[in-house]
Amino acid sequence: MDSPARRPGYGRSSGCDTGLLKETWQLLAELGFDVNAVRRIFALHQAASTGDLVMATLLLSLGADPSLKDRSFDSTPLGWAEHGNHRQIITLLTPVTAPDPG
Repeated sequence: MDSPARRPGYGRSSGCDTGLLKETWQLLAELGFDVNAVRRIFALHQAASTGDLVMATLLLSLGADPSLKDRSFDSTPLGWAEHGNHRQIITLLTPVTAPDPG
C-alpha cells in the first residue's frame, strides 16, 4: 500500500475533505488558535496556492490577515493565487489585500 505522502494531492487542502477541514479550523479558532500562525507558510497562503476557495473564505472569516507576507517569497496570499492563476481566489483577495507600498 502506498504511503499517504505519495498519494496525489496529499497534504493539500484541496485534496482533503473540505467539510472536515472547515470544522477543524472553526474549532481551532474557537479554542483561540491564531489563524495567522506561521511555520513555513500561513494557512491562507496554502489555500491561495491550491485554489481552495472554501478554505480561503473561511480563513478570512476567522480573521486571517490577507496582507501578511510569507517568509520564503515575501508575497501575500494574493501573490500566491496570481502565481497559480486561481481566478476565484484572486477575485476574493484583491479587495481585501493592502497594496504593496514598494
